[in-house]
Amino acid sequence: MKQILDAPNPSWKNILSIFYKFSPKDKNIIDRWFDKSIQAFIFSRSAWSLFYIVTFRKKLFGNVTINFWLPDYFCNSALYFLKKENINFVFYPLEKNLTPDYEQIKILLKENERPDIFLAINYFGKKIEFLNFFEIFKK
Repeated sequence: MKQILDAPNPSWKNILSIFYKFSPKDKNIIDRWFDKSIQAFIFSRSAWSLFYIVTFRKKLFGNVTINFWLPDYFCNSALYFLKKENINFVFYPLEKNLTPDYEQIKILLKENERPDIFLAINYFGKKIEFLNFFEIFKK
């Protein structure tokens, strides 16, 4: 049976490049985004960054339970470390164009506790109105 692939086959140069040490021109990528007075971190996975944010929030405010709101279209593996913590996940709905359903978020807010952490995502570079979230949650 002939296999049909959507992706092109890698070149020999691509295959052999995995054996050489990657040497980016910019040695310290953090310097491009932050000045020296700010402590910054780069995480290898979004799961680690979310775990750090939750841990920091717990230490900062002494929360035992964290109310974490995130879009219902979200990678489950990024929540791997958080599932072992005492976290109340609330998945808010998105419209078909992957923007937040603000009316449904208002309803969820009446049924659930206010979020300690609210995660919003610009899917595929589509901009969303973050000010709408501030208006909803300031009430």
